[in-house]
Amino acid sequence: MSDEPLATRGPFHLEATVRLLQRRPNDRVELWEHERYLRVLRSENELSLLEVRNEGTVEQPDVRFRVRAGRPSTSARGAFAQTLRRCLGLDVEIEPLALRAGAERNLRPMARALRGMRPPRFADLFETFAQVIPFQQVSLEAGSAIVGYLYFCALGSSLLEKKLIRAA
Repeated sequence: MSDEPLATRGPFHLEATVRLLQRRPNDRVELWEHERYLRVLRSENELSLLEVRNEGTVEQPDVRFRVRAGRPSTSARGAFAQTLRRCLGLDVEIEPLALRAGAERNLRPMARALRGMRPPRFADLFETFAQVIPFQQVSLEAGSAIVGYLYFCALGSSLLEKKLIRAA
């Protein structure tokens, strides 16, 4: 399958942004592995495994996605691109925040370390609730387990039976 561009201005640090989405390295929904972001999204009653990579650099990003499993329609691929743009904060203007953080002596080391990280967002309203509420009620580990269970229930057992995530 062909790569589709997700144009954005630099700096953009894909791994830092995904790690913020993850909260925990063992997250079963937001996966970072082998320098790529893997995510299952639903369209038209079908699940698709998406892969996002930055083929450029943090300063000059060349962000692209491809469908690794599933056969989404052209319109679904367009919707996936919009969802990924929102989730990864690709349209967020981070320069004002970066300038302010860099101007504060105590924040400079953190600002350098996180250069290019964008504020991520969740894919939809269900995901927002599913990813926020459990973490407010219990520990991070328990919240992560609850979120994994919620996604299993919402997406159905086909996600695990087909092992879409490991297919890539």
